[in-house]
Amino acid sequence: MSAMNVKIDKFSGRNSFGLWQIKVKPLLKQQSLWAPLSKDKGGDAAEMATLEEKAHSTILLCLEDEVIIEVSDQTIVAGL
Repeated sequence: MSAMNVKIDKFSGRNSFGLWQIKVKPLLKQQSLWAPLSKDKGGDAAEMATLEEKAHSTILLCLEDEVIIEVSDQTIVAGL
């Protein structure tokens, strides 16, 4: 399977959050990072913690700098 190059505009606070969220959700699912955001968080705690960190990092990379500053105190992905 070949790698897919996906371009998602970073959320700036001036663009549509709803549209950004719709685009980021499949990105997280495609990278197998959706579990920490799902209601069913079953599974190994250490593995879930690793997925949470990766999902958190992926979401931060999809935000403009001004927004990252606003959410910098959030340490869990659900807080974003």
